[in-house]
Amino acid sequence: MAKAKGLCIKVTLIAIAFLINTLIVLYVARQSIALPHWLHELFAHAESIRIEHPLQDAFSAISPQQPIASPVINSKSSQHLESHYSTCIDKKKPPSDKTLYTWIGVDGTRHISDKPRILNDKTSLRVAGVIKPDKISINFLSQNLSYSVRKTSTEKVNRAMKMFGEITPEAAIVPVVANVRSLKTRELYNQYSKKKSSLKTPTTGFYTSGNNESVVLVRDDNNTANTVAHEIVHTINQHWYGQMARWLNEGMAEYAENLFQSHWRSYLLQNQPVSLNNLFASTRNSWDYDTQRHYATSWAFVSFMMTREKQFMSRLLLKESENGCAALSSHDIQKLYGRPIAQLERDFLRWLK
Repeated sequence: MAKAKGLCIKVTLIAIAFLINTLIVLYVARQSIALPHWLHELFAHAESIRIEHPLQDAFSAISPQQPIASPVINSKSSQHLESHYSTCIDKKKPPSDKTLYTWIGVDGTRHISDKPRILNDKTSLRVAGVIKPDKISINFLSQNLSYSVRKTSTEKVNRAMKMFGEITPEAAIVPVVANVRSLKTRELYNQYSKKKSSLKTPTTGFYTSGNNESVVLVRDDNNTANTVAHEIVHTINQHWYGQMARWLNEGMAEYAENLFQSHWRSYLLQNQPVSLNNLFASTRNSWDYDTQRHYATSWAFVSFMMTREKQFMSRLLLKESENGCAALSSHDIQKLYGRPIAQLERDFLRWLK
């Protein structure tokens, strides 16, 4: 009799445990499984009970509260991926039904909505004006760069940031530590590049967002300083804007190297720039196939915006900081410019001449 009673208790406990486990699984998957109405009502009732309820505790342990997203404030995750070519996760948005968007208007009013704001050529924004020195720290990981290279590259970055401060949305700016690793021989550089980078073409510098590191090949002082400045700007862009269109990312980095880039000016006197529609839709293959024209055109177009269209460039950067993993499209750019791409190209080519 006692054995039968003990067996009955065990079976009952197993059945209760099975039931609770089944309810937990159904609760977690309730958004993707069609459940009976009465079961939805049961879960709704359970969620309304105080947190110390045992069943609610079980649900809470498996389904933690989702944070309220604020894409417009642009808080970057500390997880970053390989620059340019890998899958973007650092700006992926949570499901739309879990998202609240918040931003501060030009008059200082905070807006909260379940829809992101629409950016166009009428969008007003605040720019930094001056980027404080404590927002950017440069950490040289190797001891093989001369004082001249360190000084020159730092001056180039500071000069570029002074100019970029005039077009950078305030909300995008967060503190950045740029880690620079320099390798003295091509052999060491290539070995390290194979381990850390997916780039296939020969380079003299690259940035990996996975470990937030700029890697440069040591050459003569002038070229090395230019490459260090270039890669540091990629670091800053990754932290401030996340995944970027390559033409904008490279154009800003080239601009930081040398505002006037006499070699790109000379190149464009001999060669036609890439058309803007092709530049905006460029792929990794198109960059690899026609590298110089893409770099030259990217530098020239950023220079054009920095000279003639600062508000337009500010809106582009704001869009980059808010558009998740989506790439800037020609439609986005036209909307932010307020005129057709054909008109933008005419304005650009007239400036270039």
